[in-house]
Amino acid sequence: MQTHLGTTQSRFNQLFPAISSLALLIGGSIFIYAVNPVTTRLIPPCPFLWATNCYCPGCGAARAFHALARGDFSAAMSYNPLLVLALPALGYVYISFLGNEFFGRRLPAPTSLRAWTWLIPVVIVIYWVARNLPWEPFTYLAP
Repeated sequence: MQTHLGTTQSRFNQLFPAISSLALLIGGSIFIYAVNPVTTRLIPPCPFLWATNCYCPGCGAARAFHALARGDFSAAMSYNPLLVLALPALGYVYISFLGNEFFGRRLPAPTSLRAWTWLIPVVIVIYWVARNLPWEPFTYLAP
């Protein structure tokens, strides 16, 4: 015999990933709004940049998130354009995840998931190489 409390606890266990990810998203958003990565050491510099003196695909992400949180889209684009351009798609995937977890319904998936599994890594690698090239217009990709 299962009690109501057991059912509630079971539902909470099922929703824990969604609830915790939402709490982390809200907490991280508040933190990145309040803390400027340019002027603080609370957010460490990129270890890849430190070790190789080359930019990784994530270099400038904290500064881009801070600029977006402050409403400065052009600054965010100057720090990490790939991240800023990918945010609507990442948001769509995250909202689909939350919808599935809370309501049992996902948003429609892109038409060809197989194509996306190849396209995303290829774009990231091309971006990684391009942002380290020393010629214009590639220099605009560096943070």
